[in-house]
Amino acid sequence: MSAHQQKFTTGQKRRNPRHAKVAGGGVIISGLLNIGVAFQLADDIVDITSDAEQSGKLPGTDLREGVPTLATLIAQSSDQSGGDELVAFLSGPIPDDADHAQALRLLRAHPALEDARDEARRWAGDARRILEPLPVGDAKVALEALCDYVVNRTG
Repeated sequence: MSAHQQKFTTGQKRRNPRHAKVAGGGVIISGLLNIGVAFQLADDIVDITSDAEQSGKLPGTDLREGVPTLATLIAQSSDQSGGDELVAFLSGPIPDDADHAQALRLLRAHPALEDARDEARRWAGDARRILEPLPVGDAKVALEALCDYVVNRTG
């Protein structure tokens, strides 16, 4: 294996755990892992912010089922005034439609949503940095575009 091939298949040591080498992987796998986390965080945000026509699913499904997401965990740990009502809703599933709609309104207005969005962007940015050593070409351009797409999609 040439030094050039080895550079792209063994990964590089990273201080940030987001940059951790995946066993048997390398730069591409590490980058894709970060893209995957960014995608999941963004998907949770889409679940909160989109309407049914945009996303193809009922908004707030995770919220209704009491599934923790980064936004709800941040909101629960926030000391923002007026957040008590939201925190009460976040303690478990929300079967009542009116309560669900109110919880969704409160969560959409809470700064936790933007904090979660920022975290998704950080993961995508880390992926982009991990992928920097790849040679210029169509594959690299596609992976860089994917970094942007996963955090900017709305449905």
